[in-house]
Amino acid sequence: MLTRPARMSILVVLVLCASTVAAAADDGWGTVECDQLPSPQCDVEVGSASRPNSVPTPADAPAGSPGQDSAQPTCVYQPSPFQGHPNADSWPPSFWYEGLCELTGAIITPTPIAALTPGEVARLARNQLRPPRPRPAANPAGDQLVNLPTWLYLTSAWRPVSASASVPGVTVTATASPTSVTWVVGDDTTVECAGPGSTYDRDTDPRSESPTCGHTYRRSSGHSTFPVIVTIHWAVTWTGGGQAGALPELTTTGTTAFRVRESQALNIAPPTR
Repeated sequence: MLTRPARMSILVVLVLCASTVAAAADDGWGTVECDQLPSPQCDVEVGSASRPNSVPTPADAPAGSPGQDSAQPTCVYQPSPFQGHPNADSWPPSFWYEGLCELTGAIITPTPIAALTPGEVARLARNQLRPPRPRPAANPAGDQLVNLPTWLYLTSAWRPVSASASVPGVTVTATASPTSVTWVVGDDTTVECAGPGSTYDRDTDPRSESPTCGHTYRRSSGHSTFPVIVTIHWAVTWTGGGQAGALPELTTTGTTAFRVRESQALNIAPPTR
């Protein structure tokens, strides 16, 4: 077991009582009771056949004793230089004593928290990143046509986003950069594109395919639409604290729906004469 001394100041109240028991004029009696709970204090009672002619001084008072509970600290009391009210001029007289207690038990030392490394702070910065969700679009605008190339593209921003995190002594910045887009276009086809796609140029042959991101539907969506799910993949890197590194990627997702129609050609025979 470990012990640790603890010092405290207590007020000792000397209660002088008139005895009802016959006694010699110079005879007297006294008791001392000291407790630690609920607060450290000692009660000192002395008695004689009549009220004493002089007030006991701190030096005359017993040094004190530990409480009756064996689980309480062991204390020794001695006169204290602390001057407080009440004092020896009051009745009953009282004095301040200082208690030195030996506390017995395990002394728990808190485990210090290790400082975060730049890599750990980088993960905090990654959690602060808020890359935008994709906003998908297609050309032709509106309904798509079977066997006519559909140009797929994003109207949302395609640029890196950054966020920082700091702890005492270290600041780390994490950056998410868009790297690719995955289109699930609804007809059991997945299209992978390296960028946001290209908008359609009116001067371009409508039968030409997108140079960056596109798809050609081979069947119609009937009386419904094809659900489209678009996911941007973001590579995450960080720098700070004289170090740099990479973290797991982030993804953001957006949705839309395309109605795909089939263009029907009618062959009409010329009228006969």
